Amino acid sequence: MIGSIPTGRFDLILMTPAFLRASLEGKLSEAERELGLSLPTGWPGKATKVFSLRLNALEAERVLQPWLLAGSRCKRPV
Repeated sequence: MIGSIPTGRFDLILMTPAFLRASLEGKLSEAERELGLSLPTGWPGKATKVFSLRLNALEAERVLQPWLLAGSRCKRPV
């Protein structure tokens, strides 16, 4: 699993180039393994354009990783 930023109610999980690439290529099992959690049906849906832009940015400058995209995982049921 990739790095995360813990908070009291949820964790922010950084979306790596490997995760974004797997998502864009429709390799959901690979994307889920990279992120460390299950993805919803229809993933990535309308996010493909943003994912593609961010993947290009990350491949050009890896130092942007903590600042571009993160998902969230609730620590308790909502």
